Amino acid sequence: MSQKLTGRHNVESQTINVRNDTTMNSFNVVITDGDYFVIDDGAADDLITVVGQAIAFEDPELSTFGISLNQTTGIVTVSDGGSVGFTITWASAIAIRDILGFTGATTVIASGGSTAAATSHLFGFYPSCTAIDDIQDRTPETAHLVPDNDSVQGIWFGDQVNHTLTLAFDGGPRKLVSAEWEQMDDFMLRAMKGQTFRYYADVTVITAYVQVTNPDGFLQLVLDVVSATWAPRPRTGNFHGSFVQAMPSLRVP
Repeated sequence: MSQKLTGRHNVESQTINVRNDTTMNSFNVVITDGDYFVIDDGAADDLITVVGQAIAFEDPELSTFGISLNQTTGIVTVSDGGSVGFTITWASAIAIRDILGFTGATTVIASGGSTAAATSHLFGFYPSCTAIDDIQDRTPETAHLVPDNDSVQGIWFGDQVNHTLTLAFDGGPRKLVSAEWEQMDDFMLRAMKGQTFRYYADVTVITAYVQVTNPDGFLQLVLDVVSATWAPRPRTGNFHGSFVQAMPSLRVP
């Protein structure tokens, strides 16, 4: 069962230029500003979906444009589902290019072909070994309901659920390879800044966790700022060997 961690990006409005390489007509496609995850789940806050639909719906000449995410590696691929070919110019969309893992000023898609990104997308971690989610404790929380000019109307009681995500890598035949190490390092550096991320215990379940009806759904978390430090603690001197990294986290809406 594949697992992943993927974080939320704040993206300012950007313009991607896409050329139909058969007619040589170019189109400027605007991606509106917002907070996006890289998930490929068809949701309005998914950057894969937003970019794909914005380009394909811009003009009939771009209707065969496609974009997808490999749920095992985090690699984004752009494609031509027809026989025209496209050239993407990232000049005004460098931030989106970087988030998706592409490099260079342009990305060329051959007629009927596809082009994969150079690296996995930013703020994403796709471990070959296990990521374990565990509820560490529950902190009681209360809130008083007080109108501006009146007495207390009620008291709300609830629990803050504290999670610990533990990444445990076995130093056996499935070692932490260089690409995974870079993924984890990028992920931790961003998560330490308080950026929201999602934990998918099963990448085939793309809906949110519900205790009774959807226990395998994703959790939306943020690292506990009190313990948000990132220092690798390998059991051996080799970062590509085995180690355990625990990440105390808080569940957020």
